[in-house]
Amino acid sequence: MSLASTTVPLPTASETDNLGGVAHLYAGASRGWGAIPALILTSACGLALVTVGDAMSRTGRANGQPVFWLGIALIVAPSAWRVTTSSATRTERIVLVVLVGLALYAVKIVHDPFGFTFADELVHQHNTNEILRTGSLFGDNSILPITSLYPGLEALTAALAAVTGMTTFSAGLIVVGAARVMIMLAIYLLVENLSSSTRAGAIGALFYAAGPNFLFFSGQYSYESLALPMSTAVVFAIVAMRSSEDARMSYGWGVLALLSIPAVAVTHHVSGYVLAGALSGLSIITVLLVRRRRRHPERARRAAGTATHDALALPIEPIATPEHLVADRTFGDTLARDHKTALIGAWRSAVGGTSHTDRAVYLPWIDRPTRFADEIIERAPTRRSWREVFSLSSREPYLLTCYTIVCVALWLIVVARTTTGYLSPVLSNAISLTFRAAAKDAPTRALFTSDAGTVSPLWEHVVVIASVLVLVVWLMFGLRLMWQRMFRDAVLLLLAVSAVLYLATLPLRVVPAAWESAIRASSFLFVGVALVAAQARPKQRQGGIGWIRLTVVGLSATIIVSGGIISGWPTNLRLASPYRLAVGSTTIDPPPTAAARWSKTALGQGNRIGAEPSDARLLLTYANQTAYAGVSPDIDDILNAAPLDSWQPELLKQQHFRFLLTDRRQVSSDVLSGYFFAPPRDGSLRPPEVISKFEHVPWADRVFDSGDLVLYDIHRLTDEQSPP
Repeated sequence: MSLASTTVPLPTASETDNLGGVAHLYAGASRGWGAIPALILTSACGLALVTVGDAMSRTGRANGQPVFWLGIALIVAPSAWRVTTSSATRTERIVLVVLVGLALYAVKIVHDPFGFTFADELVHQHNTNEILRTGSLFGDNSILPITSLYPGLEALTAALAAVTGMTTFSAGLIVVGAARVMIMLAIYLLVENLSSSTRAGAIGALFYAAGPNFLFFSGQYSYESLALPMSTAVVFAIVAMRSSEDARMSYGWGVLALLSIPAVAVTHHVSGYVLAGALSGLSIITVLLVRRRRRHPERARRAAGTATHDALALPIEPIATPEHLVADRTFGDTLARDHKTALIGAWRSAVGGTSHTDRAVYLPWIDRPTRFADEIIERAPTRRSWREVFSLSSREPYLLTCYTIVCVALWLIVVARTTTGYLSPVLSNAISLTFRAAAKDAPTRALFTSDAGTVSPLWEHVVVIASVLVLVVWLMFGLRLMWQRMFRDAVLLLLAVSAVLYLATLPLRVVPAAWESAIRASSFLFVGVALVAAQARPKQRQGGIGWIRLTVVGLSATIIVSGGIISGWPTNLRLASPYRLAVGSTTIDPPPTAAARWSKTALGQGNRIGAEPSDARLLLTYANQTAYAGVSPDIDDILNAAPLDSWQPELLKQQHFRFLLTDRRQVSSDVLSGYFFAPPRDGSLRPPEVISKFEHVPWADRVFDSGDLVLYDIHRLTDEQSPP
């Protein structure tokens, strides 16, 4: 049976226009830039409003929040509305997706354009500075030693800084910006490939931008900000390798995955573990689905759908040429359901059980038919040798799964063996306290309240709850639309499971020891959320109903993005804080930064100093001191207890500390907000007896005093016997 002798009834011109058909899409593609210039302008205006809101906040003026949110809406809503229209071309959608990602990244940059101010950023900047200073990897890091064992981000930044001569701050912004472009493209291409729709790809990428970590946490200079985009690119490479008909392209995607997997393994521990776990789950699901098809071949055929006999009796005529499919290469967005079903049936009947390569011959006018092959054609289960299964030409991910596990395990065993000791307490505490909280044996965490005790306003509560409800609705519709199809594709099923797991992590945010793990897990699980939610994309129709649906998309995107921003970052830190003061022609740094710079000039580098968490990070980054904070060793109790206990001087002596930096500002214990100028408020200062206790011991000498911060030299404690 020849495909050329088989036809289906073709859609009329009006049907094609209503459905966003090929001719209409090609007409949109011929308009060149389309709405891109206008949306660049709206995004720039939105970013300008965000900048104004930050400037108002820095100068202590009120009403910066409404300006900030208006700017966010201008960045997100117009682009979200445009990508859902049928007149948008594929190129236009890709550009707009990247535009939204970069504009939201610029929101983070204008928040603190003078330097890194997030907790992890200062730690990684120190690692980068050490690579440039020593010319070697794996330098010392007294705050987070584990970060120096995964130097992928720092090595790339140091190379860029060394070649261009720019600062590590500027180079770091460029590296993370490139990573932001990478993840937006990877999400778009992944969803587009799995959904056979450019509209779905764009909506999925915008949904990912609505995650709680996207705006600030995933935009910071941290190893996850680079490793997560590379992990997502690996997943897309595997999907593209599977769907590519060209053997050379398939090998090319496989080689890209082979090169990217070690880069993930040396950049971030959790990203490597998640990637290895995801590919392992993908391999297991693939095996289960193959067995299911072999045991129930008739069920697989029924699930794939059958074509009507009337349609098969009609000869198929070419619907479009390849150049007409540049706008939206998809069945779902260009053909009505009955035409699609008939064409699928004719195709299946024509090709029978031939290979994927032979199938491509029957539809030469479609760019890549196998981008939806798993949806409409069940592969004939055939037995192959293990060499065929574990090769780059294989459609299954077994080879890359084994390769990923080996890379991650080798790096863990050879270089980063201390990672298990670093992660085990965090996970064990989160699990145990979650069960205790469920049994009401442990306290829960108050929602909409930051660690500093700042309570979000009521309208933010409403927006967050509304965003969760809207997201759940989109996911329900998406799961319903892809329910049968996802049981025929291992990647779809895996990502659908990750979307459901994201919903399961929402209750964990009330557990004090588990909320941070739940928030961080959302960065990975939201890839599945993006795919599933994109399946509920609206169809462009004539009349008011179509415009209402597209308006709902824009509003939904704005609500979900706003809810993600609110739930992912504290209210008091969403807008910029005063970082530098200008007095005439002189610029004054905040007190902790000034103390750090003074210590480098007056005391030299490499001194062991105990300090509050935010002060210690500044000492590490700007003065290259060996700074310690927290409870390991227990500097926190030494600085905040009054009076001193007998064990505390002994601990300082055993750990060979040379200096102690006290800070009467309570905010210095907050690693998010302790780096800025802060106006004094009631309860914002530590009790005088806590601050002045070192004035009454014979082994502490004051060497620096800025009013709020005092640096004590305690070398006599190490040189002499311990005091009573």
